[in-house]
Amino acid sequence: MRTAVISDLHLGRLMGGDILRHPMPRARLLEVLGDLDRLVILGDVLELREIRKAPAVSLGRPLFGEIGKALRPGAEVVVVPGNHDYVLAQPLLRRIPRRRLGLEQTAPVHPDGPLGPLAEALGPARLTLAYPGLWLRPDVYAIHGHWLDAHAGGRRFENRVIAKFERWLPLPDRATPRDYERVSAPLYRVANLFLTGAGRKQRLGLFGRLTRRIQARKARQADTGEVSAPPTGSGSSPPVGGGASASGVPGAPPPKKGEGQPRTVQAMTDVVAHLQIDARHVLFGHTHRAGPLPADDPDAWQTPAGPRLVNLGSWVYDQASAGVEPGRSPYWPGRLVLLEDAGPPKLVGLLDDLPAERWEAPGDEP
Repeated sequence: MRTAVISDLHLGRLMGGDILRHPMPRARLLEVLGDLDRLVILGDVLELREIRKAPAVSLGRPLFGEIGKALRPGAEVVVVPGNHDYVLAQPLLRRIPRRRLGLEQTAPVHPDGPLGPLAEALGPARLTLAYPGLWLRPDVYAIHGHWLDAHAGGRRFENRVIAKFERWLPLPDRATPRDYERVSAPLYRVANLFLTGAGRKQRLGLFGRLTRRIQARKARQADTGEVSAPPTGSGSSPPVGGGASASGVPGAPPPKKGEGQPRTVQAMTDVVAHLQIDARHVLFGHTHRAGPLPADDPDAWQTPAGPRLVNLGSWVYDQASAGVEPGRSPYWPGRLVLLEDAGPPKLVGLLDDLPAERWEAPGDEP
């Protein structure tokens, strides 16, 4: 079964940068779908921290319609919820007692469910929901990767909160998905309630003001040719993904070979060890930091427990972390993994030759 895996689309992001809303990046993705049997979207397909489910699904419907037309007849699309669209996992989680939660639960998307319009848009292609991950082959496991926040440390709010939960409810050495849900799910539920409850209007008003200020600053920098310096110091992280480059500085030049292991890769290594994932390869997203890339130390992505890690990056562009030179930064968007019936996963950069202005130019919006 020929499979492509992408992650972190964040469709509906208020600050923009969700580049699959633009024709050029979307066309690049659609070009590779024609000979696939399966497309897996490994978390955060919709930005449900910032907009409600119904408008987010409506926003995603045109893309899913084009995906359905591009795929061969009988192909399957699998959506794996992440932390930003965690609420999409609820139909599965309601059916299964938490104590029985395994590494893979799947179910077809019900036409009357929240993702029903996306299933309808796909046409003959099937839409399946999976959580917390799925086995793509007997030796390849894929998961969004949000559970690494329990181990990653750093100053990012979500990491700090989940780390506190983990200190109150320590993960056992031989953990289960239920253990990770216990320390992470409360935060995801609160985040969703804050969005849709009484605090939504106040939060979005504040976010809107912040967004306008950031956009105004970027416009001034574009006029003067300046680029703002990214935050520095240990624990710094890109604004969206929450990961860190191997140098610890978002937007820094790609690491030289042998320069070390990204902090979030070590955190994912801990997840693999705690869950005892018996695979040759583990695919994940969440951090928006793709790898291993040619400049990375390949040994840093090999876990002591056995699996080799591959991060899919994202389809979100943020200049502070990705820079402006196509394909140079590990945070450059537009990467996916191609997986055949045998052989290692292949990480491909579909936009590594496409400058950012090609998808941000006025008039690109569908």
